[in-house]
Amino acid sequence: MNNQLSIYLDLMRFIAALAVFASHATGFSGGWFWQFGGMGHEAVVFFFVLSGFVIAFVCIDKKETRSEYIVNRLARIYSVAFPAIILTITLYFAGAELNPAVFDKVGADNSNQILTILTAMTFLNQSWVAWPFFSNLPYWSLGYEVLYYVFLALFFSGKELKNTLYYF
Repeated sequence: MNNQLSIYLDLMRFIAALAVFASHATGFSGGWFWQFGGMGHEAVVFFFVLSGFVIAFVCIDKKETRSEYIVNRLARIYSVAFPAIILTITLYFAGAELNPAVFDKVGADNSNQILTILTAMTFLNQSWVAWPFFSNLPYWSLGYEVLYYVFLALFFSGKELKNTLYYF
């Protein structure tokens, strides 16, 4: 992938991420961003499709073996997940101590806190049953990203992903 295409795709993903943020901001912005209220779903789909394209292209470009692919994807996902997990747990319990009434509804969904943390760490919190990760509702997207990584690895059975991807 040349530098110009990479920058263009990153710009498109950034715009999609901003559209997702703006669609969520309609609920707490006092009427601002109302124009973006209905674009969130489409922006998420667009972001996921572009990300899938970029990941597949990176696998071709880097000539990753299956084991390299797995290590690189685990490093990628857990470099985001571990800080998110630690920050979410810390802020959730600190917020619940400061103002318990605000967290009553969210806490009702997380009655088994150990299971909530385990499903978040294994990315199963949104696979078959919606199990929100405390107050971090956007965390669901990491589970879908992990499933994409798994399906991509299972789909290609050659020694190197590069060799298999050239057939498509």
